[in-house]
Order: sequence, then C-alpha cells, then structure tokens
Amino acid sequence: GQQYDEESGLYYNRHRYYDPLQGRYITQDPIGLKGGWNLYTYPLSPVNSMDPLGLYEFKSKNIDDIGIFALAMCNGESINENKEYGGLICKKQGEYLPMNPISSNDNDSVDLRNIKCPEGSERVGDYHTHGFYSDDKGNKVTKENDVYDSLNFSSKDLTNSYMNGMEKKEYSSYLGTPNNTYLKYNPKAKGNGVTIIRQGSN
Repeated sequence: GQQYDEESGLYYNRHRYYDPLQGRYITQDPIGLKGGWNLYTYPLSPVNSMDPLGLYEFKSKNIDDIGIFALAMCNGESINENKEYGGLICKKQGEYLPMNPISSNDNDSVDLRNIKCPEGSERVGDYHTHGFYSDDKGNKVTKENDVYDSLNFSSKDLTNSYMNGMEKKEYSSYLGTPNNTYLKYNPKAKGNGVTIIRQGSN
C-alpha cells in the first residue's frame, strides 16, 4: 500500500507522491491518459477506490489502510471548507474498500444513514471528518476557542458506531481531525476502543 513520509507529509505510492492537503498527486500519471483525462487525480469510485501504485484503483486486506486512505482523500478539503465529509467502508471477498465521501449542507455533521455498500459487499465501517476548529455558528476559530472538541470522536460519533456494529462481527470508525490526526474507534475492543492511527501536528 501507501507509505507515509512524515518529513514531507506526502504519501509515496511507488511511482509518485500524493499530497493529502491538495487531494491530488504532485506529478503526472506515468501511464498518461490511460488513467483518465486528469493526470494528477487520485482515482475514486464506489467499488474500487484505492491506487497502490499511483497508477490504478485497488482494494486492501487491511481495514486501517482503507481508513487512512479515505481520510487522506477528503480531510484536507474538509479543513479548508470547514465542512464534514464521510463515507462507508465495505468488505467483499475478504477485501476492504471505501465508498466515495459525501458532505451535507449542515457543516457540523454528515448523514450516512441512507448510503449502502455496493451489491455483494457488506458495511464493516465508516469514516468522517470534523472540518476545522469552529464556534457555535460554524465560523473558523483557533484551537482554544473550538466548541466542538474537534480533535476527538463526539459522544454521538461513538454511539452511532456502536449501534452500527452491534449485529456485525467487525466494525471500525475512522475520524479525520483539524490537525490531520486520524483516529480509529473499534466498538468491540476492550477499553474505550479509540486509537491514533496517524499523528498530525499539535
């Protein structure tokens, strides 16, 4: 899969680097127009949404890889727009894949209830972002004036994840925060179930 370069903040995909803050590669696709008209885009689709070589789409047998990838695709835009994005993580024949992110007109939430995984796959997780630090009117503020505790899962986030995973063998939720830290919540794990899977800035 991808390798994260802490020094540059980029993801290395063997053939080229992906910038999660810009939501695009920094060099052209080496296969040219065969990969599509946009030579810098990261290919996304509801069925196959990963690109391990920087050349084409793929899935992964590791759900954390999918969670990190999905957040990397939308967290930069979420921070810039101060708007929540989110989507589902699905599983088919032992492989995980992310659904494309969606947003809503309500900046401080994203509703995933009406989204379904592709036919033949099952929902095993979800991901969403928290935008930037905000006041109660949705305006960008400093970290100290944030009223949403945006660096952590909300109690509603945790409850929704727990409910969604009740009838399933596995379920994981992923969160992208304003400082680009990615969190994972496993409602079936011991303790509070929250772990850091990618550390951002302070």
